Amino acid sequence: RELTGEEKERIYSVKAYLLNHLNQQFTITKLAKMAALGEQKFKDGFYILFERRVGEYVHEARMGLGKFLLTKTDKSIKEIAAVCGYSKARNFSSAYKKFFGVRPKEERD
Repeated sequence: RELTGEEKERIYSVKAYLLNHLNQQFTITKLAKMAALGEQKFKDGFYILFERRVGEYVHEARMGLGKFLLTKTDKSIKEIAAVCGYSKARNFSSAYKKFFGVRPKEERD
């Protein structure tokens, strides 16, 4: 079934919320409730609008933010990891290397 204009707006609102809260952890249940949609409808609608699953979208946004902070600020990797939603710097570093092919430290060398 197609998304209504109102459903699209609610999913866009959730996307904006995600981008402004990348340091937090999310569940599909919570996000679907925010959009006032069932979980499957929310997941399908998000994919239709952004051509990414919710988790992929959040991960890409976190990695992009991490790269920006690494290259444009002097924040520590630990601080950047926290801003990007990682409780441990090593987990952020591992995800970053897998995503970009270089370690966060190497971005600054």
